[in-house]
Amino acid sequence: MIEPIFTVQARSFRLAASGVTVIFAVWFCLGMLWYIPNNGGSGLALPLNTLCWITIAITLGWLAFTLPGEYLLSRPEIAIPSPLWLLPSGALMWSLPLMWSPYATARSESLPHVAACWGLLCLFWWLRRLPRQATLAPWLTLLWIAALLQGLFSFLQVVVLTHYWGYTLSRPVGIFQQVNVLASFLSTGLVCLFVSEFQERRVNPGARVIPALRIFALLFIPFMLLLLQSRVGWLGGGLAVVIVSLINYRKDKACAGRLRVMWLLMLAGILLALAWQHGIIAKPLNGQRSNMELMRLPLQFTAVDKAGSNSARVFMIQQTLQMIVQHPWRGVGYGYFEGAFAHQVAAAGDLSGERTIIHPHNELLYAWAEGGVVAVLGLLMMVVGILVMLWRRNGMGWTGAALLLPVALHMNLEYPLYQSVPHGLVLAILLSLVLPAPVTPVCRQSLSRRSARYKVSALQLITLNVCVMMLFYMVGCLQSQNMLTMVEQQDMYPLALDENQIVNHLWNPQSQKARLDYDLHVAKLIRYNFTHDNRLLEQFDDWAAHYQLLHKDPNVMASRLKIAQALTPGTFPRLCAYAHQEWPHDPRFDCEIVTGNSK
Repeated sequence: MIEPIFTVQARSFRLAASGVTVIFAVWFCLGMLWYIPNNGGSGLALPLNTLCWITIAITLGWLAFTLPGEYLLSRPEIAIPSPLWLLPSGALMWSLPLMWSPYATARSESLPHVAACWGLLCLFWWLRRLPRQATLAPWLTLLWIAALLQGLFSFLQVVVLTHYWGYTLSRPVGIFQQVNVLASFLSTGLVCLFVSEFQERRVNPGARVIPALRIFALLFIPFMLLLLQSRVGWLGGGLAVVIVSLINYRKDKACAGRLRVMWLLMLAGILLALAWQHGIIAKPLNGQRSNMELMRLPLQFTAVDKAGSNSARVFMIQQTLQMIVQHPWRGVGYGYFEGAFAHQVAAAGDLSGERTIIHPHNELLYAWAEGGVVAVLGLLMMVVGILVMLWRRNGMGWTGAALLLPVALHMNLEYPLYQSVPHGLVLAILLSLVLPAPVTPVCRQSLSRRSARYKVSALQLITLNVCVMMLFYMVGCLQSQNMLTMVEQQDMYPLALDENQIVNHLWNPQSQKARLDYDLHVAKLIRYNFTHDNRLLEQFDDWAAHYQLLHKDPNVMASRLKIAQALTPGTFPRLCAYAHQEWPHDPRFDCEIVTGNSK
């Protein structure tokens, strides 16, 4: 007897959903706790981002391999009037300014950002193929458990690692290496916990399985959020939790008791953190030295002065708006924000703020400043598409907006998607949950079991091939990251002594092209100390002149000044005056002192 085709495809959907859940569980609960030493940065300079792209590639490959081919497209999605088309159309408009960026180097450095956007859109499209009833409860549960684990990890960084392992941190950062990025992840986890708590029991059986862990998470995540002292984390998490609470109270006033308990637990966590910060916990232990040492508040949790941060944000926004006024239509070009910002500040003659800024901490302003009207319209089209779909039939409306709020708010006060690909993954997951699921076509009974099971579309083959290439690329990127990190931690001496050996052992040097180029030229300065070959200094100076068109690095300029003093003294006054204008508070560029020392 031939098995009905819908039974076969139901099994395929269950297999696909369970496989993706396992992949996400391994990544969020284990992979994101694996710290690989690095020297900071953003994008593919961070091993965390590379590992996350490997996870995304595995996820896409699994979906392309397991989902039924004939269910990948639905008629409502293919129809042009569908608001879902605003997402790829907006992404296309946002990507177009890459074509007219003024420098080839700037285009190559911006290409990964554009490719990342399309990669996350592709992941979002594939995740939407899965039925929400099979993914909503487990994925929300995974996200709040992951946030809880990151909170515990960051707490241990301060309380244990700094005391016993010499781990130096100004504030806890978790795996993300940036406190505000950690805070937005914890806020998202808290909102996921609230939403999952109010799902119907048939949708969310996890509420009955791990109640103790939920209680601890409701207490501990707000406790950590307060100690992190990230205002964007507080704002995003607080607003989202209020929205979810009001929605569920209006739907069912019988849940008031559960809401009261949840808010009391959060309030207890906040009060506990405040009591620890203000020494109230330690006061009863004044006569017990051993206990006092354990309960003393670490310096990383003490109050942080936000005045400097406030003025820096205002300064960045003001100068970025001036850039937009000067280049409203085309922008300054993708990859050129850092250089254009420095020129803008120099032209304005404002000495009150930092000039070396790579991002204005606002995604809308960043898109407009670099890509002009086309880029900002593309970004707004994607936002409008999401908002319209949220309030369509089977969209999650205000609940969905609350789930997206912490990351969305953070994108307009920081730059989390460049610092943390896991945030991009979380955004794709949440979008796939909160937007309406696609209406799959009715199976044709004429299809045989064999053709239904083995029919593989061209889309699946393309996706599988791209996933394999992405895996090879990212594994090579990870090896190159680790090798360059070791070289940099040895002050570039391996590159200075044997450049060819290091470069030839990199599996994927293209993934670290800008970083490798920088390291190679710094190594030339070290090699000069051994060879005294002036050609090395000339090569560095030629490279640095082009490098500083895009990047404002005072260390590179300091090296150029020393080279000018040694090789071309006639160019030194002009170069030093320019350096002093760019970095007026840096003593290395006080031309009278520098000239006096050289004499």
